[in-house]
Amino acid sequence: MSPPQLPPANAILNPKLIAESSPYRGVAGVGVAYILAISLAQQLGKIKGLVKPLLELFTLGTIADLAPLTGVNRRWVKRGLQQLPHSQIPGVQALIQVSGVKGKQVASPGELGANPPQTLKPDDIGFRLGPRINAIGRIADPQIVIELLTTDDPGIALTRAMQCEQINQTRQQLCEQIETEAILIVEKLYASSLHQDRVLVVVQPNWHHGVIGIVASRLLERYGVPVFIGTYEAESSGGGSSVPETFQETENLGDDASLRDDEAQIRGSARGIPEFHVFAALEACKDLLGKFGGHKAAGGFSFPATNLAQLRSRLVTFANQCLQSEHLKPLLKVDAQLKIDQINLSLYEQTLALNPCGIENPSPVFWTANVRVIEQKPIGKGHIKLTVSDGTNKLTAIAWRWGDYFPLPPSIDIAYKLRENTWNGNTNVELELIGARLANPSQLCFSPLAPHSAKFDYKQRHYTCGFFPTNSLLELRIKNDLGKVLAIQSGQNTGLLGTNRENAITVDLFQPKFYNLVQAALKALEIIDKNASS
Repeated sequence: MSPPQLPPANAILNPKLIAESSPYRGVAGVGVAYILAISLAQQLGKIKGLVKPLLELFTLGTIADLAPLTGVNRRWVKRGLQQLPHSQIPGVQALIQVSGVKGKQVASPGELGANPPQTLKPDDIGFRLGPRINAIGRIADPQIVIELLTTDDPGIALTRAMQCEQINQTRQQLCEQIETEAILIVEKLYASSLHQDRVLVVVQPNWHHGVIGIVASRLLERYGVPVFIGTYEAESSGGGSSVPETFQETENLGDDASLRDDEAQIRGSARGIPEFHVFAALEACKDLLGKFGGHKAAGGFSFPATNLAQLRSRLVTFANQCLQSEHLKPLLKVDAQLKIDQINLSLYEQTLALNPCGIENPSPVFWTANVRVIEQKPIGKGHIKLTVSDGTNKLTAIAWRWGDYFPLPPSIDIAYKLRENTWNGNTNVELELIGARLANPSQLCFSPLAPHSAKFDYKQRHYTCGFFPTNSLLELRIKNDLGKVLAIQSGQNTGLLGTNRENAITVDLFQPKFYNLVQAALKALEIIDKNASS
């Protein structure tokens, strides 16, 4: 964001100061550097041989920095993606080699039947090359990447690229560890209040500040609310990340700061949903903060630890002023409906004409109604691999980071993107699921012959369940080992979740995590009923 009052200067290079209609409005810092370098080289008559390597670096930086792929960004990135597979920069060649990225031949609509040049896809940078570069800046010495991209020695380039690979693996482990710890804290302390607070504020010692922004994005994806996550600067400076020795000490809301002295500082990152302006939220708390900055979707900040409780309260107030309940976990925007038999490699290749896709120019999203999940299994670190069918045709699909929703219901409506999958020399199209809902949801109705109860295990937790008469309706109650109860009245598609009716929140029973829990309870009760009748 630009400051309200610009400093005195002979020139200010900031694309946010030009007209919103300008094609240069969306260039990131790397774009400003690229334009400045090319312009200076032209003025000095030194442009020969510079455009191609600089365009490659511009492409890497623009996608890795999540800049919008509109205006000149889109035009230049498209060219740069075609150049990258044949890059003459030793560091780029080495990075492509160690990350396993392979260029793909893609024909434009007018080139069908020709022999089109190879190109990379934005995802190759966003998920393969970019993270290996960014990991260095997050948890290691940036000089590694500077040398990687400036050396003319292929041997040095390969060494630095391998360092990037190793450091990125460490970054992944840190993210997974911190994410696991953060989820435990949220589920224990804040899950029941998220709907009322409409914002999540999590602070913990011993987290590495270089990766908490990534974790903030994952928590936002998981919980659907703006996320502000922080760690104590003194604790995170060594790069460590560990579960605090006494978890009980951090359980009381607002007591986090009591773990540190009055001089302690908290440093954090924020990520927002479309209806929530992160920088505006930070501005509303500026009297409690030290340094802060950012834009609509993300930001960074620091503040004295003693201000934590006030900051949390202020952010909750801000969130409740700008967010409605329907903004949390919003519906997906889809572009077209497809049938399974319409999905093939030819259709996928036609969608490639829309590339480069990314920020503000997203890949097309399709949806298909009432597919059967005929196979599914968890894979990797929290993903689901599945096969869906319309009864005649079937396709494989991948659902990244959906492990908490396993198993998916047998009949669902799905929203997805198309992706290419090559295995053992065979290439086909598969689905990348980004949303699902129960197909043709109907109300949950149950009418057992008599109230009875059962015990069952679900996702490594112990539950009891049973039917209880309330007024003229039967109510199914499912209680976990922490005393939290999910109460569902017959004929309803929502339930009450809490330790008592006064503090209970209303939940949608057709969310996969609740739907599968209810089905597990009904199955346990059915077994009891069959045993009783036999």
